[in-house]
Amino acid sequence: MDAATTASNNLASVMQRHWKRYLLLIALVVVLVCVGWRAYTNYQLHAYTRQMADSIPVPPDVRLIEQQQNVDKECRSAGIRRYYATNRSWEEVLSIYQNYLGSSPWNAFIPNEYYFWSQSPANQRLQLVLGQIKNAQSDTERQTVSSGKVAYIVQVSYTQDIAAWEKNCKPED
Repeated sequence: MDAATTASNNLASVMQRHWKRYLLLIALVVVLVCVGWRAYTNYQLHAYTRQMADSIPVPPDVRLIEQQQNVDKECRSAGIRRYYATNRSWEEVLSIYQNYLGSSPWNAFIPNEYYFWSQSPANQRLQLVLGQIKNAQSDTERQTVSSGKVAYIVQVSYTQDIAAWEKNCKPED
């Protein structure tokens, strides 16, 4: 027998004796990669929503009254709702937002009393809702209305995976 054949036989013998260890090691690596990916996507769900909400400028003389953030990991979606009050007129506030949004990647959906903008990368959905609070429905809205001449809300919604949202969370018609 030559040296190459002996080495090949030794390697085969070692693999036969230790295949379970290698299989276990491979399985462990796969599990760690999956857990790491899930942790990253959960972090990104929080961070991206906050980053997008923080990128929207707030007009001067506007006070943030309250911020609410919700995350639904099963639906792969998150949202931030910010309540603002100011002594500026609604037209002034709206004009400032429209100037910003007109030169940004956001696109108008319904230019009516409530304003929606959206940009959709790949299998994701990102929406912005901007609206004046006229008739307070909740304690937070009542507090916001009592804090200034004009009360309004800015809401950013992010769906990280539309397919997962449709499968797990889409309301039935």
